Amino acid sequence: MGISASKAPVAKSRIARRLTRLFMGIILMTMLAGNAILGNLARTLWMHGASDLSASFAHSSVASSKLPQAQSDRAAALSPKPDDAEAQGRHMRKALDETCRQIDKKMGQATIIVTLGCCVVGYLMALATAGRITRPLMLLSRAANEIADGRFGKRVSENAPDEIGDLAVTFNRMTQALEHSREDLEQAYARMELLATQDGLTGLANRRTFQERLAKEWERAAAEDLTFSLILLDVDKFKTYNDTYGHLAGDAVLQSVGALLQQAARDTDLVARYGGEEFVVILTGAEAAEACRAAERFRAAIEGHAWPERPVTISLGVASLTSAITDGAHLIAAADEALYKAKSLGRNRVVHGQIEVGLIAGSTDVKDISKAA
Repeated sequence: MGISASKAPVAKSRIARRLTRLFMGIILMTMLAGNAILGNLARTLWMHGASDLSASFAHSSVASSKLPQAQSDRAAALSPKPDDAEAQGRHMRKALDETCRQIDKKMGQATIIVTLGCCVVGYLMALATAGRITRPLMLLSRAANEIADGRFGKRVSENAPDEIGDLAVTFNRMTQALEHSREDLEQAYARMELLATQDGLTGLANRRTFQERLAKEWERAAAEDLTFSLILLDVDKFKTYNDTYGHLAGDAVLQSVGALLQQAARDTDLVARYGGEEFVVILTGAEAAEACRAAERFRAAIEGHAWPERPVTISLGVASLTSAITDGAHLIAAADEALYKAKSLGRNRVVHGQIEVGLIAGSTDVKDISKAA
């Protein structure tokens, strides 16, 4: 399942436009606020300085008017007018200098305050905008980590009206596609595993599965001092059946034999197709006598079935685990030798190749063994 884009790419990024408007707003607000505050401050300080100068001049005039006329005449006579004008000029310059210093000081303080205020406001606005951008990205990152851990059902919110929302839509489609792909892979893996472990014609376990199970049974028997038995069997005169009725009819016989064997087996037994018309059964925990009785049960099930073309029978060779058996291959060889003996004795019979298991010495027919038991 492919991933398709939900929308065409936009000409301009909505996030970029939002950030641009934010920074332009901060700059404009800073300029307007700074001009208004500094203008008002300068006008206030200038008026304050001017009023101080006016009050100083008025105070000097009043003080002069309160002097007695004689003293005024005397002061006027003693003090030359140019000197009085020069003193007044120095006083005025001193007052103006002091006013300018106060204005500079206040202006500096106001500039710092305005700058800090604008920085705080800009920082808060930036935090708000960044939160709207980073929070969805963090959620996307967490969702991606969950998907990396194999939880493909994770989805994220698609409510954001900008590129984050578009990214969330794409992300959800990607995770959905991954989930479907994983399901497809799991189904394909299950089919491959089935093909690797089962016989395609009969549906029984294949030879590989049989070999793996035999190795496990051998290890378990050695570790826990247990026993098990093996039955190797094939369909009697199967080549003649194929040549007479065709390969499709022969395949149908093999399928029916496999189904009948599976029905007659215990839940703990493994029935597998060994190759061609040969089948094999692992009897977990079964000693020789029990294995022979199970083999006779299989033989009777095949013989008693209503075959469409002609009667079908099987020959079976049985081998059980003893001290003389050294490994799994040896056990298979013993069962194969017993099968060969069953065919040589006339087919449609069970032969146990080992005679040191407490049965009648030299007995090969399970019917004789059953009667002896």
